[in-house]
Amino acid sequence: MVWWSQNRYSHVNNMADSVVYLKLSEETGVNFTFEHPPKGEHRERFLVMNSTEDLPDIISHDFINDYPGGVEKALDDGLIIPLNDIIDKYCPNMKAMLEVRPDILNYISTSDGRIFCFPSLQLEREIRTYMGPFIRKDILDKTGLGIPETVDEWYEMLVAMKKVTGSEPLSFYGGKFMDTDFLIGAYGLSWGLYIDDSGQIHYGAMEEAFEDFILELKRWYDEGLISSGIFTDSVSVYQAKARKGRNYVYIDYLSAIETYQSSLREIDEEALLIPVGYPVLEKEKKAFSGHIAPVFSPYGSAYVTSANEHLVETARLLDYAYSSEGNLLFNFGIEGITYEIVNGNPVYMQYLYNSKIGFTEEIKKYLAIGPYIRDYRQFNQMMTTNEQKNAVELWNNTDASTHELPWIPLNGEESTLVGYFLNSSDEILLDWLKGFFTVGRKAMTFEQLRNELQDARVDEVIAVLQKNLDEMADE
Repeated sequence: MVWWSQNRYSHVNNMADSVVYLKLSEETGVNFTFEHPPKGEHRERFLVMNSTEDLPDIISHDFINDYPGGVEKALDDGLIIPLNDIIDKYCPNMKAMLEVRPDILNYISTSDGRIFCFPSLQLEREIRTYMGPFIRKDILDKTGLGIPETVDEWYEMLVAMKKVTGSEPLSFYGGKFMDTDFLIGAYGLSWGLYIDDSGQIHYGAMEEAFEDFILELKRWYDEGLISSGIFTDSVSVYQAKARKGRNYVYIDYLSAIETYQSSLREIDEEALLIPVGYPVLEKEKKAFSGHIAPVFSPYGSAYVTSANEHLVETARLLDYAYSSEGNLLFNFGIEGITYEIVNGNPVYMQYLYNSKIGFTEEIKKYLAIGPYIRDYRQFNQMMTTNEQKNAVELWNNTDASTHELPWIPLNGEESTLVGYFLNSSDEILLDWLKGFFTVGRKAMTFEQLRNELQDARVDEVIAVLQKNLDEMADE
C-alpha cells in the first residue's frame, strides 16, 4: 500500500490504475495500490494514521518540515526506516546515481548519514523556474503603453488596464501570491528565509524594506488593481475566471500560458498572452528574487515505513525510476504511445500537441509526480509555444538562485525548531496579510507581525541555520 496525496489523474480513482503505474507494475513485477487522502486533508489524515499506527508500506509526506523533530525523529520513532542497506543491496540504479552525484546525499541524508527517502529531484537550474507573470498583450495595446519593467510602470499599466476593461486586472494562481515571489524581489527581499550577498540569512518580513513592498502592494489592492478574491478564491474559481477572460495580468504556471490562450481565443480571437519579466525598482536591474522550485521535493518523495514487510519488492519498485528505462517512463510515458526515440532522444508524439484540450491537459493522462528525476528534455518539450520559451528566459532573469537558502543539515532538535517555525510563520503571515489588506493598517501593524514572528522564534531559527551554514562553508 502506498499512501500518496498527489493524485494528478482525474480519469482514475487510484494512481495504481494510471498508465504509468500500470507499466511500472508490469516492468518490476510488483503489485501495489494507492490510498489517497481527500484533497486538503493530507496533514489531518497523516496525523490520524500515525496515532492508530496503521501504517502503509510507503508514505509521501514532508517529514523534514512537517513532523515533530523532523525526519531524524521519524527515523528514531521507528515510523520510517533508513535505506542505506536496502539501497546498497537491492537498488543498483539509485546506488549508481549517488556514486555519480554524491551531492544528492546532502538532501536525502540525516546529519548522521541515514538515507531516508527515494527522492523527487529537479537538478538543473534551468528547469526549476516555471511560474511567473504574463499579460494580455491585446489589452496592453489598447492602453497605448509598452511592456512594463519597473514597479512604477507596472502600476501605470494596471491602472490603464482597469480603465480599458472596467475590471480588476491582476490575479495570482489560486491566491497563492507568496509562492511566486512576485514584486517582493524588486525590494531586495524574498518571502521567508533567504541569504544575502554576504551569505547572511534573513527572513523577509523582518526587514525594513518589507513595509515598502507591502504598502505598494496594498495600494494596488485598494485601488482595485488586484483581484478582490486574492484571499478567498480557490484554485478552481481562479482558473474559471482566467479561462473566461476576467483576468488580464496573471502570475501563474508556465503551462497556463497555453491552457488559457486556447480558452481565451474561443471568447476573443484577438486575445494574446505574452510573458513579462519580474518588476524592478530601476531599469537594467535584476529582481532580487523570483520563482524557483527546490532541487529536492520532500512531498514528492517516497518514505518506507517500519510496517513494510516487502522490502525487496519495494526496493525494486522504487529503484526502477532511477534507471534509464524508468527515467523515460516517468518523464515521457509509454514508447509508441506518448513518445518515440528520434536520433537517440525521446520525442513526444505529435498527436499530443494536436489535442483539442491542449498538450498540457493531454499529457497529464500519462505522467505522474513522484520519486524520480525530472528530465530537462521533458521540460523543454512541454513548452509548446514561443511565448512559453520566452517566459522561461524572462523568469530566469532574476537573482533568485543566488539568494535561495541552500540545503542545510539539521539534527533532531534543530529540525523541530525550524519545522515548527516554517509551519507557524506561513500561517502568521497569511493571517496578518488578510487582516492588513481587508481591515487596514491601523488594526494590523507591522510591529504586531514582527512580534508574532519573534514569538515563533524567528531569531533562534536564523541563528541555528546560520551556524550550520557557516560550518558547512568551513568544511
